[in-house]
Amino acid sequence: MKIRVALVVLAALALALLPAARLPVRADTPPVVVVKGGEQRATATFDSSLGAVARRVTVTARVFVTPPLAGSDVTVNVTYTYNGKRVAHYAGTAQLEPDQFQLQGPAALEIGPASLRADVRVCGDAGQARAPRCFPLSLDLRWTGAGRTVSASSVSLPPEGPDCRVVPDSTTYDREASASGSIARGGQELAPRASSVGHLYRDDSVTTYIGNCPIP
Repeated sequence: MKIRVALVVLAALALALLPAARLPVRADTPPVVVVKGGEQRATATFDSSLGAVARRVTVTARVFVTPPLAGSDVTVNVTYTYNGKRVAHYAGTAQLEPDQFQLQGPAALEIGPASLRADVRVCGDAGQARAPRCFPLSLDLRWTGAGRTVSASSVSLPPEGPDCRVVPDSTTYDREASASGSIARGGQELAPRASSVGHLYRDDSVTTYIGNCPIP
């Protein structure tokens, strides 16, 4: 009996003297931040002429999210030419409320229609002779898609750095369109017929930051 007790004590002492085993330590999971952005845009060009005088009006309306910036605006350019030579040019940009410009979709991979209601003040180039300096325009336009939407997706996988990895992912939608409605300068209509060129565009982007990355 004494021999058995002695063996048990010796075994316990031997276990106590063994070096402690090192267990693998799990590294902390790196932080992950997902930033969403993108842009919705509609463009149109309206051409008209009377004799040797031609007029071109271009409209670009957009909603954009480019962190940390976001907003919505419309830009209008009005150009007059005489016998092909530019004689006057006006331009202006106005900030928009969320409901003033709207682009529908994508639905079943199609984008459109789009609508715009806004007032824009355009001003002429410096030194422009015999022309009013500025005048207001009232826009009420609608874009209708023509043809199919062309979509594309891309994912970039850059090499991993020691502390940060950035993975950008984007999907774009592009579609030809026809715009019609009104661009009024007082009692004068600057868009008497449908646009000669129109376009609808949407870009949805997602950027994933993994690790200790500077976030915009």
